[in-house]
Amino acid sequence: MRWVVYTVLGAVFWAHYGIAAKFSSLGYEHASELTFFWVCLVYGLGGTLIALVLSKAHDSTDTVFPVRSKGWAAMAGLVGAGGAVCVISAMQTGNPLYVMPLVFGPAQAFNVLFTKMLQGFKNRPNARFWFGLAGLIVFSILVQGLKSGAGVEGLEGGSWLVWALLAAACWGMYGVASRLAVMHSAKASGGHGSHHKVLLGVSLVYAAFGVGVWVFGALGLTGAITSEALFQTSDGVVFGLLTGVAGMGGAALIIPANSVHGSPGPIVVMAIVFMVAAAVNAVATSVWESVYLDIAPNLTAPFLLSLVGLAASGLVFSLNSPNKPPKPAALPS
Repeated sequence: MRWVVYTVLGAVFWAHYGIAAKFSSLGYEHASELTFFWVCLVYGLGGTLIALVLSKAHDSTDTVFPVRSKGWAAMAGLVGAGGAVCVISAMQTGNPLYVMPLVFGPAQAFNVLFTKMLQGFKNRPNARFWFGLAGLIVFSILVQGLKSGAGVEGLEGGSWLVWALLAAACWGMYGVASRLAVMHSAKASGGHGSHHKVLLGVSLVYAAFGVGVWVFGALGLTGAITSEALFQTSDGVVFGLLTGVAGMGGAALIIPANSVHGSPGPIVVMAIVFMVAAAVNAVATSVWESVYLDIAPNLTAPFLLSLVGLAASGLVFSLNSPNKPPKPAALPS
């Protein structure tokens, strides 16, 4: 049951992503490219180093990483980085208290959709599937309509909603992309594949994004990534690094959670990840705002019930497991 441990720990890491990104954004006066640069730096240096060390220690000498594995690992890195950009952008005008549920909730729907598309439509969804999907839509709308506790500044405008949904689409793809990368590696090597090489691929993609952000800044296409800009405030630096740690930690743990022996795969694993992350996010945001900003969010009962409904709907929706092949009919006696 190692996959359960990896899943829950990964969810806890991702649950802190939004609030860390928000505080870094506040420190940088909403200069999102600076926060994203720190995220890329953590992945590019820390993720790559960790992946190389673990790969050398645990991968067998015959474990190879074929082109298909590299391609899916790169895809996992792209959607991971894409989701990061969208979440950080959402935090310019949104509060993680209600932004992140609208990332984690719809991400469950995208996860099932992408998993079915890439692994085959093996089952016809039953009534629970459609009931859970309806719940995801309804409770996502309720979370937005009943949002409360907006203690963090910067709530003007509604662009955060678009960014949140785009992040949901990106992160909904992460689980199945990383699993396919490991599985293709397993087919080539005769083992169960390399989790660590997949993390290496994801981290290298983030490193490339970091270089790209720096180059765009130098060309004047984004804010300049200079030492003066990066270190203008300790809050921006510290919370930018914490955002990277939260993102990398979750991403690294979710890869084996989807792929170790006994794992049920993205349909179930990612449902648990997003459900736990949504719950922990509400608690973490409230605690961090109270401690760091001396603000006690006004968490109303309807808002909390909407969060519970969103999580429960996602679980019902995903546990339908439409990718499991139907049981064979019993042979006549």
